[in-house]
Amino acid sequence: MKIQFLHPAILVQDIGISKRFYVDVLGLRVIEEHQDFVLFEMHFSIHQAQALWKTVFGEEGHDAVLPRNKDCVHLYFETDDLEGAYSRIGSRVDLIHPIARQPWGQMVFRFRDPDGYLVEIGDPMPNYAEWASYAGKFFSGPFESCTGPGAGDRTGLSALSERET
Repeated sequence: MKIQFLHPAILVQDIGISKRFYVDVLGLRVIEEHQDFVLFEMHFSIHQAQALWKTVFGEEGHDAVLPRNKDCVHLYFETDDLEGAYSRIGSRVDLIHPIARQPWGQMVFRFRDPDGYLVEIGDPMPNYAEWASYAGKFFSGPFESCTGPGAGDRTGLSALSERET
């Protein structure tokens, strides 16, 4: 038996508002749509919270079906025109911060969607093989991408182990 992950679905309060946000503000393309569900390109989807609650539990839901701590959900997108995306989107969203360089070197901006989920848009990160090759110059050990002297400072993550110098 093979189990395969297809796509994440976030629960939203109003499917129409959220769909318009992801289409009109972020420019995502809808590839499948049903009454209470929208699947966008890149296999990202939104689902009307109350409808899913009723489908899963067989009863009318309530406000508790939406996550209480939306900071636990992080929606990450990349663009080859970060300045253009910020110019088009920045004034239309609940901005957390403007474009800023992250400890690992990437430029990003972050904001909230209509349901309060954390959304990040950044410039493209290199593919893993390229990144690992680059990171190997600075890191060592079995987890080269997250170990070595100062790894936590460079990546913004705690280092698993520090190599003796």
